[in-house]
Amino acid sequence: MENFNIKRFGHTFKWYFCENRQQLLYWTIGLALATLVIESFIIYTSIGQIPGYKLDKVNTLMLIPLCLLTGAFASAMAWSNIFSCLKVKQKRISFLTLPATNAERFLAALILSVVIWPLCILIAICLGDTLRMLLFGLFGKGWVSLLSVITSIEEEGITGQFQGLKIASQATSSLWLCSIFILGGTWLRKHPFIITGFALVVLFSVFTYIVVHYFNDNTFDNFDNQDYRIYCTIAIFLLLAIANFMGSYWLFKRFQLITSKWFNV
Repeated sequence: MENFNIKRFGHTFKWYFCENRQQLLYWTIGLALATLVIESFIIYTSIGQIPGYKLDKVNTLMLIPLCLLTGAFASAMAWSNIFSCLKVKQKRISFLTLPATNAERFLAALILSVVIWPLCILIAICLGDTLRMLLFGLFGKGWVSLLSVITSIEEEGITGQFQGLKIASQATSSLWLCSIFILGGTWLRKHPFIITGFALVVLFSVFTYIVVHYFNDNTFDNFDNQDYRIYCTIAIFLLLAIANFMGSYWLFKRFQLITSKWFNV
């Protein structure tokens, strides 16, 4: 079983998905209801007191940062809890003794955490916003959804090449953040989201301190080409993300049936 087998991987992924199916359903419903309540509260407290107010695409824009923050926060929690179901001893034994290779087991958990969970989070936010739109529409306050607002936003006046580089830079930085939380979730057994998030804050603070105190305005004069700096950023984030994913897999291969309270290895 040293070679990767797609059929065996499918059975492994199906098992892991079924073990997390109930949690996926509950969190999706809960996040949808939370989105409905929070969006309604923000709209009511901001413009709901104005007599005869109605929602339009302009005043609905304020909900976009909220949804982005909610999605990012929820996704980070999902990434850091990649092996949360294995905290139960019996499930841990069942997963680690499945007739599959370490690569197949790790990839099954990784896909569920990186693909399935964010997809459910996106569905939950869209569902909550749709329920909010229906609720406000039935009360005569306007039938405006975030989806219609986002699709109507005009494109920025920048070149297609730079826009592509900007998207690639954001994607690789997001991939790096994802890999950090995956690494933390693989290594830590208790409070992986809190500890990893705290470590990121400390790392960012140290990096900011070093840049402010040890670099000056002339440090990056040789990098006056903006495209070149973006290419460097993309490469650095991509290499760091690959290193973190490889480190996560290396830790996963050392999982034990009986571990300490804080670590999986």
